[in-house]
Amino acid sequence: MKISSKKVIDAAAISATGTVVSSAIPVEYMLGFSIVLSTVSTATGAAKLQASMDGVIWIDLPNSGATANISVAGAGDRLWNVTDVFYPQVRVSYTNTANSGTLDVTFFAKGW
Repeated sequence: MKISSKKVIDAAAISATGTVVSSAIPVEYMLGFSIVLSTVSTATGAAKLQASMDGVIWIDLPNSGATANISVAGAGDRLWNVTDVFYPQVRVSYTNTANSGTLDVTFFAKGW
């Protein structure tokens, strides 16, 4: 069994109304994965998961774990747990709507 752990966004500066997008994460041989989104700030916004079959066209994942989007309102950690992965790549997109701070996103997966 393969285990993967990787920080895909590392201390990214969040501006008042900016968007931060992680690099593509290969998940084609993964059974499932989790993503931890951590903010150190007073930022307010939302993160979403996007999947791609070709690395060019990215589609928002409905029902990415418990919710399609994770709301952010200030500092803290948020967790996504995703099972039954049937696409080769995923990425995280965070859009800030107010305030500023920093963002970390860590990816963890198990598979073959």
